[in-house]
Amino acid sequence: MTRQVLFLSMIVAILAAPLALAQDDGKPTIAFLTFGPDVNEASEFGALDVLYLFDYLTEAEYSGLRESLSGGLSDMEGERVNLLFSNAAWDYGSIIPMLEAALDQGADVLVTETTPVSQAAVNLTSQMEEPVPVIFMSAFNPYAAGIADAPCIKPDHVSGTERVIDYATLISLLHLQNPAVSSIGTVFASDSASGSYGAEQITAIGEGMGLTVEVAAVASLADVGLAVESLASKGVQALALTADLLISEALPAIMGIAEDNGMPVYHPNVVYFVSDATVVAGSIATYGPGLNAGHILVGYLKGSIDLASTGVNRVSGMTVAINVDQAQRMNVAVPEELLEAADFVLEGGGLTITPKGMTNFQFLGEMGMMALLYPQLASGSGLASPEMLTMLTQMAFPDPKAQHEDFLAGLQCTEEMIAEQQAALDSQ
Repeated sequence: MTRQVLFLSMIVAILAAPLALAQDDGKPTIAFLTFGPDVNEASEFGALDVLYLFDYLTEAEYSGLRESLSGGLSDMEGERVNLLFSNAAWDYGSIIPMLEAALDQGADVLVTETTPVSQAAVNLTSQMEEPVPVIFMSAFNPYAAGIADAPCIKPDHVSGTERVIDYATLISLLHLQNPAVSSIGTVFASDSASGSYGAEQITAIGEGMGLTVEVAAVASLADVGLAVESLASKGVQALALTADLLISEALPAIMGIAEDNGMPVYHPNVVYFVSDATVVAGSIATYGPGLNAGHILVGYLKGSIDLASTGVNRVSGMTVAINVDQAQRMNVAVPEELLEAADFVLEGGGLTITPKGMTNFQFLGEMGMMALLYPQLASGSGLASPEMLTMLTQMAFPDPKAQHEDFLAGLQCTEEMIAEQQAALDSQ
């Protein structure tokens, strides 16, 4: 038995008692659905950890899922729940067939990751006479995507977590790295609501700072390289990317062109600094939103919450990471002021961590999942072993039962909250 499983089994024995099945006529089937593989596994495992903590997964089932993490999670018929896992392989055209396949397999709950999958799931299920619940692990600006209108004004069968992006900070770091910058570029998928929103924000913020902003929209992965080449030919000095998963999947191609043209790449999702983005600034939360989705899911399975009155959670906070190795390959200077702003610095293949305002257990938990998913960072970097950091992940919330109840209580919408949010919408 691994240390983390032993640790968790002790928590379960102390805090969790066997719970009644949500359905008397069979086990609930839970479908975990995302846009592409790999990058969202930390979120998925956050939700699975909560299922385990509340005894919906046996120790053997949980151990098997964790062992399969690096190779991709597989469907499972469990003692208390059935699990389905699928991704759209970064293809917008595959999202609806993926959702329909999950529903055809009898999915009782859709747990979605990424804005495009969550958006499609809400649209599809809203057409059903009895909509299948949708719990989204994270979405960038779910309101622009039509997933919800406000935290408490949404379809009755929907809840989840909004991840907030501070594009102003991203652009300010770009200016800090090069005060003489005059022209920047961005590229986004035309079908992506979060990408379109990000491009609008980058344009407005950049132009407000007196910068020329060149924008390119693409329809598919095959278009990204040509779009970035076009931006480079217009003389842009840096790329500020959007929270757009299609563009993130194309990051290796983008980095190749950017390196050839000496353009540093700024990304709003922290995990991509290990994929050679030069500077990233955004929420570190990948595992945390998965935990949140797990708590909502367990509350629904137990019947302790009504999704109709369970609002949208909000995760904010800003983390800065710098890939100095990539900057050096581009011959891009990294001034001391920029390094001083960083929580993570990847240099010489090693990771230096100087967290600013992130000294709580959740930070350790996020680092645990990062080490598990990117084991190369633990080697020679001064980090603890991936196994130890994974154990820290489980220690992120030392009293899961109390955190569960408090978290769900904080999401409950009152009539007054709904009225206030509707009034704010009506005044726009």
